[in-house]
Amino acid sequence: ITRKIVLLSFSFKMFYSYPTKYVKILLTKQVIFVKTISETSNSYLLFYNYFYNRLFIVMKTGYFNQLKKTEIPGVISISLIPSGFDFVKFEFKALAPNWKLKELFRKNKIDEFFFIQQYNNQLELLNPKSTFDHLISLADGNEPILMTHGNKTKFCHRHLVAQWFSEKLGLDIEEYETGKVVRKNGYMKKIDNPTLFE
Repeated sequence: ITRKIVLLSFSFKMFYSYPTKYVKILLTKQVIFVKTISETSNSYLLFYNYFYNRLFIVMKTGYFNQLKKTEIPGVISISLIPSGFDFVKFEFKALAPNWKLKELFRKNKIDEFFFIQQYNNQLELLNPKSTFDHLISLADGNEPILMTHGNKTKFCHRHLVAQWFSEKLGLDIEEYETGKVVRKNGYMKKIDNPTLFE
């Protein structure tokens, strides 16, 4: 751990000491590279990991009621039930729980634990990288915001999706208008005072 902190500290000093022309940040729809012109140092790998996972927000989650205030670009529904907003043009049903699972949960015939187990099995049928790339493409240059009907205090599958992306791709996915959150078992909790390393 100490070695990682020392390397990170060294990399920040080196990054800010370089003239802009020696540091190139290449942004594409699928991946972010932070790379120095000098290939003699492999510190750009550390830059890549840090900037990709910490500084650049690549995706968020949220809920449809937030759209009552303003139209938000990049919204993608991951719910079986339509959002009710005409400007939400994109849906990604593969990330919605299947109808049978949804109805069993709605009628209280299964508990949250069973829902999580079955929904995670559903996610395992998907390729996380291909799914991420598809969502980026749907957002058409905007930051993708995956939305559902569950408000911020309710149990919701969008938190399971965020956890899945975090575990599979190492993505740090924030909640729209809330910021950094801890997600566990279908719920989220706001991180009140996030630090540089959270």
